[in-house]
Amino acid sequence: MFTMKFNLFEIDIKDLSGDYESKHSAFLVDSNFCRIPNMDPFESSLKSFFHISKWEACPSKSLAFQDGNVLRVNHSVIKRWYNNTFKICHVLPIVRSNIDDKHIIYKKKFLEFKTDILIPHDYIKVKCYNNRNRVIFTNYHAFIQKKITSEMNHTNSNSVFKLLKNNLYSARTKFHMDVMLLGIDSVSRLNFMRQLPETRQYLLQKDAIEMNGYNKVGDNTLVNLVPLLTGKYLEDLPWSESLRKLPFDKYDFLWKRYHRNGYRTMFAEDGPILATFNCVKFGFKVQPTDHYLRPITLAFERDNSVWSKRRRCVRDRSITDMVLQYTYDFVRTYNDTPHFSLSFITSLTHNNMNNAGYSDLEYQRFFHRLFKHQLINNTFVIFFSDHGIRFGSYRSTYLGKLEERLPFMFLIPPPWFKQSFPHMWNNLKLNSHRLTTPFDIYETLVDILDMEKAMKRDHNEEIESTQRKRISLFRKVPLSRTCEEATILSHWCTCHESKPVKVNDSIVTKGAQFLVKCINKKTSQLRNLCDQLELVSIKDAVTMTAKNNLLRYVRNKNSVINHHVVYGNKVNTIIKDYQLTIQTNPGGGRFEGTVRYDSKTKHFSLLGDISRTNKYGDQARCVSSARKFCFCRSNTTSLSS
Repeated sequence: MFTMKFNLFEIDIKDLSGDYESKHSAFLVDSNFCRIPNMDPFESSLKSFFHISKWEACPSKSLAFQDGNVLRVNHSVIKRWYNNTFKICHVLPIVRSNIDDKHIIYKKKFLEFKTDILIPHDYIKVKCYNNRNRVIFTNYHAFIQKKITSEMNHTNSNSVFKLLKNNLYSARTKFHMDVMLLGIDSVSRLNFMRQLPETRQYLLQKDAIEMNGYNKVGDNTLVNLVPLLTGKYLEDLPWSESLRKLPFDKYDFLWKRYHRNGYRTMFAEDGPILATFNCVKFGFKVQPTDHYLRPITLAFERDNSVWSKRRRCVRDRSITDMVLQYTYDFVRTYNDTPHFSLSFITSLTHNNMNNAGYSDLEYQRFFHRLFKHQLINNTFVIFFSDHGIRFGSYRSTYLGKLEERLPFMFLIPPPWFKQSFPHMWNNLKLNSHRLTTPFDIYETLVDILDMEKAMKRDHNEEIESTQRKRISLFRKVPLSRTCEEATILSHWCTCHESKPVKVNDSIVTKGAQFLVKCINKKTSQLRNLCDQLELVSIKDAVTMTAKNNLLRYVRNKNSVINHHVVYGNKVNTIIKDYQLTIQTNPGGGRFEGTVRYDSKTKHFSLLGDISRTNKYGDQARCVSSARKFCFCRSNTTSLSS
């Protein structure tokens, strides 16, 4: 199993410009300004950390099953398992409350059925009874009920629909693309190669473009998805933990932008507790998209009777398959209408990197169905993760730290894209080995809304260093792009050259003490609930310094012909960044953070946020904010008693 090899660079180089860097197989990104090592996902030293999981069928047999918007009775199951005692089934409609994202309502009126029935509702609970009127089966289903285009009230929607009306073929093959965003929580590029090889091989056969230098920009899901969906860091929305009890409705997420341009929209997540905008946050007051999976996930999350396989299955369907089927139904229903979908699947992989393999065949089958039935012939698909695994012992290794910062990312343009937009296609391929971020995905999705404008752009135009935070991937991402230009903090940047430092170094010791002060400041307003933490030990210390050429870089001269880099005197560096891994007590928490030391002022500053690298479990049960930094005083009391 561990001798498998992958050739990451089987790419058609003839389509690319001459400066494509695929020959440097030792690096995913290779320049004088950013070098990201290309690691073997099956390196022998990693054997103790992972195993390959395989798909397992869910054990339950459904008395009724979903087929599009029809609910069908499974007569063979009734005959075999219920000994012909089946009497009738009830359909109980579920609706979302207008109060918030937490409440659902079961309608009093219900449908009865003994044979196949067409369902007119978005969400339902099914209860079936035997001859003694005892419940013998319960299940939950979500449906896509098509909304009529004429009911849309968007001031900016005329552009797309007039184009479609005047020249449907031209509009849908040259100018207009649907969008599908499909995300999996906590899956690095390397772990995708380990755990989802069938899906990866299938996508590469379909000309999917793997973004090898895709670097996360924050710690968790929210701080990586917000840049992708808004083009802004979370604090620039602006949003902070002080607003966690307020809804996210006012922010201009991409689905709103697409909605204003005449698109039908969908947002689906599997885990209501861990959901991106709901985990210790308010979520949305008004349903954010035309179709929204959350109400049904709230319903079955609370019903323990339908779960199996360590909460991977709801009756005969895995939770992954339920989200994928909802996404498939949305795409099928709106195949003749502009549409935008975002699906994000969390529960399977959030805490265990080895669970990803259970879903390999499900994703492969999902994409196979889409291609087979020609449902994404006009869709730009983005298949991605937010980051790698953030917890556990593997996270403490060098490769584990790299993986956390390098999530997988595939771009799958529609089949006609390469011929219609050859320059953009070449740039996508070129950019597969450039430093990229969620901000670039946002800019690409903005371009998709106006491809005519994107086509008119000079595709060889050099992008100024001050304009490199967000770059559409239809443009050529500069090889000289740095983490600083992309606004990736050194804590997350995989480009830096790192050198180990002795943990008893005086600067390291002071830096670790400063890091503990920063952690305690996070809970300073909760001191009646949370203990003050103390430094126990320094587990690892790495100094990260910029390369010599970066320090001497002045400017590029000419873009193509006679292109060369102008260097000057080396900039005097008075600051140094330290990435520190420390352990604290009480609680034994392990934290990782990057501190900057100014040798002139002798002062430290914190760069970015601080990661908790081991699980805190119920240590922080007394608070709803700053949970990864809190060790509840009640824990100390119980230990001493």
